[in-house]
Amino acid sequence: YTAMECCHKFMRITPNSTMQFDTHMQLMSAALLSEKDVAVVVSYSGATKETVRMAKIAKEGGARIIAVTRFLQSPLQKYADITLLCGADETILEEFGSSISIAQSFVLQMLYLQYFDHCLDRVQNNLKKTSSTLIDRMY
Repeated sequence: YTAMECCHKFMRITPNSTMQFDTHMQLMSAALLSEKDVAVVVSYSGATKETVRMAKIAKEGGARIIAVTRFLQSPLQKYADITLLCGADETILEEFGSSISIAQSFVLQMLYLQYFDHCLDRVQNNLKKTSSTLIDRMY
């Protein structure tokens, strides 16, 4: 769910953010990426077969890959242009525990803030637009 939360943040400031839970949908989306696109791939192990395949397909289309993973030496890293390490460890009993979610959320929040800062004028304008469409939901 950390990827979904990150995508929702990006959707408020840029029109081309999507996130897919289903691996078939991920593969289809990856096949349509080009050199104009960036894929943020979140995988604790960096070794999940479907995730690595999706990154490979996106890379073949020319997309830049940002990998968020725990392990620098992983199959996913082979396709990554940038690897952002999340430093939470898990054990067999803690698989998909809260420490992993917190670490991934932190890394993705930093990515969001860097993008926001880099494209400040454009994203501030977009944030105003998206916020104004939701303001009537507050009452």
